[in-house]
Parts: sequence; C-alpha cells; structure tokens
Amino acid sequence: MGKKFRIIMLAMLTVCMVASMAFAGTNTVNNGAAATNVLIAREATGSARSLQVAGFAASNGAIRYVPGQQLTSANLLQVTLVNATFDTSPVYVCTAQDTIYGAGSNLILGTATPGAVSTYNFQLNIPTAVIVANGDNVYLSSKICTIAADAAVNRILNFRTTASPTGNGTIKVDAITAGGLAVDSSTAVTLYSILSEYATAQGATTHTIDYLQAPANGTRIINTGTTLATVADSSVATATSNSIAINMPFTLNYSTNGATGASNAGLTVGAVVNLTDSAAWQGVSNVYLTNGGVACTTGAANVINSAPSGTVALTIPANAFNGLVQKAFNLCVTPNGTSALSTRVIQSSVDVGVTGTGAVDPAASALANAQTWGLNAYQATVTWVINSATGPTYCLVNNTDTTNTATVLLDVVASEPAATISNATLGTLAAKTSKLVTFTADSATLAGGTAVSTSTMTANGRYSPRLTVTVNPQSATIACIQTDPITGAKRPVPVLTGDGANMPWKN
Repeated sequence: MGKKFRIIMLAMLTVCMVASMAFAGTNTVNNGAAATNVLIAREATGSARSLQVAGFAASNGAIRYVPGQQLTSANLLQVTLVNATFDTSPVYVCTAQDTIYGAGSNLILGTATPGAVSTYNFQLNIPTAVIVANGDNVYLSSKICTIAADAAVNRILNFRTTASPTGNGTIKVDAITAGGLAVDSSTAVTLYSILSEYATAQGATTHTIDYLQAPANGTRIINTGTTLATVADSSVATATSNSIAINMPFTLNYSTNGATGASNAGLTVGAVVNLTDSAAWQGVSNVYLTNGGVACTTGAANVINSAPSGTVALTIPANAFNGLVQKAFNLCVTPNGTSALSTRVIQSSVDVGVTGTGAVDPAASALANAQTWGLNAYQATVTWVINSATGPTYCLVNNTDTTNTATVLLDVVASEPAATISNATLGTLAAKTSKLVTFTADSATLAGGTAVSTSTMTANGRYSPRLTVTVNPQSATIACIQTDPITGAKRPVPVLTGDGANMPWKN
C-alpha cells in the first residue's frame, strides 16, 4: 500500500513540475507599429471580412510570439483565434532570431494551410543546429520567411473576421505537447477592435427675435452666441445658422485583401438630418444646410426644404458627404420677413445610413437642441378674452424701463372663429409709465393709442391675444381682469409669459 502511495505521489509531483513550467510565453499583435491591433468598422461587421495584419519590421512579424522557454520539434504551436478564423492562404511559423545564427536569420519552423478554422496546431520542425530559446522572436506570416527579398519587408498575416462578431477579435499562441499538455502558455491579446466608424456631433446655438431695432416688429432674427455665425444685416429676412458636424473620428487601417472601413467594404454611406420645430415652423419660409464655413445663402448646391412642415428630413447628397471624411454643415433657417415670429426650440437628429451586403446601420443620434429662438422684448398671452361689450377685459401694461419708450403690439394666437390678427400696433408706452389695454366688443385699444378692430372674432367670440412690449423682458409686466357678463363681478384672467418651452426669459 505504501509503495503504491509513493508511486501516485511521484506521478502527481511530475505533473506539477511540468505544469509549473507553463504560462511563461508572451505574444503581441504589431499592425504597422508595436503592440497595435487592427481596427474594423462596426458598420462593416455584418459579414465576414478578409483582413490583414501588416508587421512593422522584418524582425518583428505582425503576430509575434516570444516563448518563455526553449522550444523543440516535439512541440506543437497552438494558435487560437476568437471572433476570427485563418484565411485560405498558407501560414508559416518563422523565427527572426536564434542563438546560433544571430539576429536577422529567417527560418521556417513549420508551415500549413489551416483553412477557415479558429484553432490550429502547427507542428514545429526545428533544425538540430538551431536553438529557439526563451526570449527569441517567433512569428506567424503569410509570406515565406526564407526568401531573401522578404527579409526587409513587413511580415503580414491574413485572417478573416466572423460575421457579426460578438466582440473584439483575439489571438492566443501556446506551445503544447502532442498529447495536448501546455508546455508554454500565453495570454490572449487583441487581434482587432470593433469601433463605430461614423459618429455625429452637433452644436446648439441661440438666436434672438428682434423687437428693438428696425423694423422692431419681431419679423427679423439676429444672431447671439452662435458658434458659427452668419453676418447679421438689417434686412427683414436675415438667416440664422449653427453647425451640425458628421464625423469619422478615427483613421481606418485596411489592405488589398479586404477593408476595415464601410466604404472600402463596398458599402454605401449617406446621411440625413431630421429637424423638428416646437413652433411648427411658424413664420419660416425655408430651412436648409450649407457646407461648414459657408454663409447661409440658398442655392442649388444646398439641401433646401421650402415651406417646411412637421418633421423635416434633409438628405445630404453623396457629393457633399461621401462617408470618407469629416464634414460639417450649417443649419440655416430663413424667416418669411412678414410674420411676427414665435419663440421656439428647433431640434435635430443626424442619421448616417450604411447600406449594402453585410452592412450594420448605425443608430441615429437622439434629438437634441440645434437652435433656440428667444425674444429681446416682453411678451405675454392673455388666455381668455370675450369679444363683447358686456364682458370687457382690461390689461394694465407697465413699462419700468427708466429710459426707453416701448411700442405695444397685438397678435391673436388662437380664437374660437379661427380668425387671426398679426403684429397690429396699439400705441406707445413711455418709460416708467403704465397704460390700460381694453378688449371690448370689436376692438382692442391702448389708452392714448389707436383702436384695432377685433370684429373678425365675431360677436361674443372667445380668443387669446398676445401682447408684446418692445423693451427688455425684465422691464415690463402685464396684469389682466375681466368683467363677468352675468354677475358683473371682476375676475382675474391668467397671463402666460414666455410662450416657448425652457426659455431662460420665462417668468
């Protein structure tokens, strides 16, 4: 019994001693530079792609393995790929350095054509006079390493990705025995990385509906705080702009055997900018894109949507964005020059589309603020007015500015008979004064001003007027009361200021 126990223990000790010699080797992927792997566009990963790792020096192949101990012909070199397979070309196991012949010697230690497999065991064939020792360079190549002309060129290795890989590709090189026991093992390293080739970035800009300069009626836009401003002029229909950039944020590595980029994989790349307007494009004659740095001028080369409505889709033509370069565009919006403009937030989403065999179409960016239009005047909406002499509404308008006289303008933004009034002048209000606006049967009148007809509201018609006071928004207030047509009692009427969502001037 004791003898059997000693035999078992000796066998276990032998196994432990052999096992303790493993896990010492290292391997690297050198794609054009030391420790650099291949990049492949996520957009091109829907089918298997042939790729190539191009070594950066003759003595350091694209796939380099440095054993942690001496190798012999009794060893197999086991190469394991994850999310990749070998190509159909031959693969050579080479040494670029050995202790007998010195640096620069290029010897074949084994060769095979594995085919489309992810794991292959290369039988080593090391000459008797050659020692492949700890620290020597062993590399895998798709070129015959003993040809003199190849000694000075980059060592390459061809491989294929799997279709729709679940993650990055890796490679692991181990030395094993014929029985599969690890003699010298290494850690898997990244063979290729999957990155999104196309990404989008956009800048938000702010613009002002102008009531303080000629014509001082809210039909004109001026630029404030723009990241890429056009030249503001005194015309009524001044365009506004901001930049939407479509970026390819990294350089792609590709070869004649295949490509890592979507466009180099035979795929078609385009882009669409989708736009929404919280004011339903009120007062806007057209919206369009120009190339970055180009002023907002409508022309045949620009993407123009005249009389926009709903969600506007601006398709960037292939000659403007070919999917190969970083490209910036300006978003231009032109007022019609006659309507008093409403405050608004214009949002955009950029969708880069990739189509073709094996294409993986990237998701569109989330809607984000592209333009915000504010006021440089005070504006308030009176929620409920009756076009009746028995139920008049009185609004006290206060101008607290110490210097500037204000003009008071009237718009009807909603009404029971679907009638409107636009940009009607009620009169002026001197600095540090208050005046009453009276809404009664068929008229709206500012004290000392000119009555504006409201007869289109029809008798007893209900409507919501908007009053604009052309001074700094912090220098005006409005409060309203209404006579109850039945009881004759006075009741307050809600007044809403700042009719745009998330506006900083809302109070």
